[in-house]
Parts: sequence; C-alpha cells; structure tokens
Amino acid sequence: MLTPLSVAKAIGGPGSLGFLVAGSLLGLALVRWWPRGRALGRLWITTLYLAYVILALPPVARQIAAPFADELAGRRRVQAAFDAVIVFDGDNRRGRVQETARLWRASHQATVIVSGEPWLERPLREAGIPGDRLVREKDSRTTRDQVAYVRAYAARHPDARIAVVASRLQIPRIAGLIHGAALTVTLYGAPVDKELNGKGVWRYLPSYAALRISRDALYERIALVYYRWKGWIDDPISSSPR
Repeated sequence: MLTPLSVAKAIGGPGSLGFLVAGSLLGLALVRWWPRGRALGRLWITTLYLAYVILALPPVARQIAAPFADELAGRRRVQAAFDAVIVFDGDNRRGRVQETARLWRASHQATVIVSGEPWLERPLREAGIPGDRLVREKDSRTTRDQVAYVRAYAARHPDARIAVVASRLQIPRIAGLIHGAALTVTLYGAPVDKELNGKGVWRYLPSYAALRISRDALYERIALVYYRWKGWIDDPISSSPR
C-alpha cells in the first residue's frame, strides 16, 4: 500500500541522493522534451542543487535536527542489566551498532534482537556480541511494526527488562509509539554515524555528514507530522526521553 512515507522511503526524500537523481532527471526531462518548459527546467535544476548545498551546511543541519538533539546519545548511563536489547534497523547504522554493543557490554547475559533488515547482524558480531546472543526479527517493515514487535515480546516475557535502541533522530517518534502502547521499556538514542564538527571553519563548510543529518531530520519531521495526523502518536517531540 502506497503512503506518503512509503513513497518518501522509496525515493529517499529531500536531501537524499535518490531525491537528487529523481529531481535532476525531472529537470532534464523538462529541458529536453518540453520546449516551453526549458526555462522552468533550468530554474528547477538550479534551485535543486542550491537547496542541496544549503542542506549540506552544518548550521542548517543543526537547526533542522534541533528537535532531535540529545547530548547524551551514546553516553547515557546504563542503569540496569537488561534481559533483552532490541535494536531497530534504520538510518545511521554505525551509531546503532555502537550503542547496542555498549549496552550489551553492561548486560552480558542480554539477548540482542535486531528488528528489521539484516544489515546490523555482522557489525554487531564484529563489535563483540556472540552469535548465540543474537536474534533477528525479520517481519517488521516499518517503525510501527517494530514497536508492535516490542509489545508482543514484552507480553511473552512480562518480567524481562527491555532496552530499545534507535538513532537519536528517530527516538521521539518511537517514544510516542511506546507511550501510546503503554510499554515499560528503556529507550537509548544512538549517535548519528558522524556527528558534526563544532570547531573551527569546518563548522560552517558544506559536508556530506551535514547533508545526511539534514536528510534524516527532514524525514523525521515529516514522519512526526504524518504520525500525529494519523492519530498514532500524541505529542511526538515532547514525548522524547531526556
């Protein structure tokens, strides 16, 4: 079933390479095959590339991602030994692996469950988590599916202490879903794969790291509005744990 989010995922959304390619092809098509649209096509291509340069500026990326800032991402105190650490697959996979491995080292008996695509399994093993402690939940396709899995897991293991790991950018949306499901779990926001350099001239120069943060944060902003519109969450930003 096509939804605005599924279409955005397929193309990649503003700030992604997929969106850049699709937008470039659209502009070139206007210039090449629609004589009256040549000026519009040139304007579209110029605007598109200028927008990408702006999105790649660190100050712009920080502003777009401001609602999802978490200074403790990757450093939040581990207050309990968990029975299960459930990591949601998604963007910024290196950060998710790093945070999951950190939690596992504090809870060596924990089962680590990868919810979603299999990309995290090998890096988690390389991070020191034994294969016999890894489980993959492969049926989830969306964040809502992943939270539904957490709910089902908690129902099957009512006494289990559960941690959920996701990118710090995604945590507010997950927190809204967790709150709506009345689940008692601990959320840990993982850092993005490459946090922005806050020193010197580099904090102002365009970079691919800043573009990725802008892309992912824009997606989360759109997703939060969509989830709230659908009634799946109430107050997505304030529900984020801090």
